[in-house]
Amino acid sequence: MLLLKLVWQRPSYCGPACLEMVSDYFGSEISQKEWARHCGTTLTHGTPAKKMVAAAKQAGFDAMTQDEASFSDIQSWLKKKIPVIVNWFSVDEGHYSVAVKLDKKNIWLADPEIARVQKMDRKTFFRVWFDFHGDFMQKKNDIILRRMLVLFPREGK
Repeated sequence: MLLLKLVWQRPSYCGPACLEMVSDYFGSEISQKEWARHCGTTLTHGTPAKKMVAAAKQAGFDAMTQDEASFSDIQSWLKKKIPVIVNWFSVDEGHYSVAVKLDKKNIWLADPEIARVQKMDRKTFFRVWFDFHGDFMQKKNDIILRRMLVLFPREGK
């Protein structure tokens, strides 16, 4: 299991909190408040993945998103000792957590909403590994299916 410094998120700051955990893992001390400012986080809409990637690049990381990702995609990053931010549906809204371990049955998520690592079976996670644009889905293109984000130190830094 990858060991991250767990942090509590501020309201609607799950994205910046995940960026804080992952950047801290790589030795960078950027608070979720700073990440939120760079990402344009709002209380009503949280943080778009595109802005998280742009902020990570501005902070000196390489970063990317992938939609329609698989457990194999997550595992390939974890094998490289790189934590993976996943965008999933928690209770009644989209949420970001950091995948820190994966085995044949379960995924472990560092969840800033509870500031601890939670284990979830793969089948359950696969059902909730989605989000959508806006307050509710208006058309099928609004769905964001199995999104993950990765950031890691830029080569030569």
